[in-house]
Amino acid sequence: MGNALNGVRVIDFTEGMMGSLASVFLGDFGAEIIKLETHEGDPYRNLDSAARLPKANWNYYFEYCNRNKKSIDVNPDTDKGKEIVYELVKQANVFVTNLTGQKLHGLDYETLSKLNPGLVYAVGSACGPNGPDTDMPPIEELVYSRVGMTCTIGEPGYPPVMTRLGEPVTAVHLAYGIMLALFHQKRTGEGQRVDASLLGSDINLSGLILQTYLGLGAEERKKVSKGLLMPTGRLGQGNPLLITYKFKNKWIYLLLLQPMRYWPNFCKLMGIEHLENDPRFNTIENMCFKHNNELVAIIDEIAAKKTITKEWMKQWDEAGMIYQVLQDFEEISVDSQALENRFIIDVDHPTEGKIKMIGFPVQMVKTPARLARLAPALGEHTVEVLVDSLGYTLDEITQLKKEKVIG
Repeated sequence: MGNALNGVRVIDFTEGMMGSLASVFLGDFGAEIIKLETHEGDPYRNLDSAARLPKANWNYYFEYCNRNKKSIDVNPDTDKGKEIVYELVKQANVFVTNLTGQKLHGLDYETLSKLNPGLVYAVGSACGPNGPDTDMPPIEELVYSRVGMTCTIGEPGYPPVMTRLGEPVTAVHLAYGIMLALFHQKRTGEGQRVDASLLGSDINLSGLILQTYLGLGAEERKKVSKGLLMPTGRLGQGNPLLITYKFKNKWIYLLLLQPMRYWPNFCKLMGIEHLENDPRFNTIENMCFKHNNELVAIIDEIAAKKTITKEWMKQWDEAGMIYQVLQDFEEISVDSQALENRFIIDVDHPTEGKIKMIGFPVQMVKTPARLARLAPALGEHTVEVLVDSLGYTLDEITQLKKEKVIG
């Protein structure tokens, strides 16, 4: 089998997750990813720079964001170093970065597009290419806090909930934009700048709730913004059969969108048959609006005494109940569906033996994703790239090392 992106060369000048993961998605399907690093290297090679992450014997974070890449160690502030980068750019289809200011070392769109008019220049940023906050650092918490979702999710009276989904989703959006630009490039030969941002992605993630706000009148908008019209907490949700419940050993998510349809079977399964015809719960109006919190309290008390077992799940499945037992990371890491679809993969690590890594969210029958190489050591492929791609001799490479142009 071949790879969908064979022949596509990407220069990756990124650090952290957002930009780095975007090129991973291309490398998984065969693109050649050359990670350009200065002598200091991507700071995320050192987990001490991300103190919130627990330490392990291997750099799991860097592996996740940099598999299927080659690394070259070049100082782009030297004339010879810049020459190396420029020559690679001339041969590339894509240049992707999430760096700005001095960290970009002058490798901006205007400069590189003159060298290669067909270049797709992709930028991952905090807030997008326009407006007063274009130089805001791409820190997920800073951006997500301004989107508005923190005011609408979580339980009333508790601190706001942070999702930390913005970076991987922005990486997906950036990779998507790159693919669109590559399609245009193939048809016309033209390159262009592609931008994706945490702010744009987080706004998109707000989805139905934000769009509901935008579609309503002034009074209803206030309620949405305060989490009152479309509450996501357990209480005040409306339908008591469309929320989470804590059983003795597990949480479940009930998804019974038509409560009266499922109510008789639910009462039987929960052992509350006496409530089936209770006037408090015998209509949608009574169950979901007048007495919903009463029913939640009753179900809470009953559920807390019951244990979820395979037999329990079989009974619920046979009764047509729509629910999901909430899994933790230990359970999803061995979930047969996740493993068989290669959403989580087993990898032979050279020093750690058998490890697990996040796999491939996209399936292709004829050109599947693959793990061709683990994340590279700093400068691991400098000599290879200089010789094979740019035609440097070993003597010239030795001299470049002496001059500290390359590491």
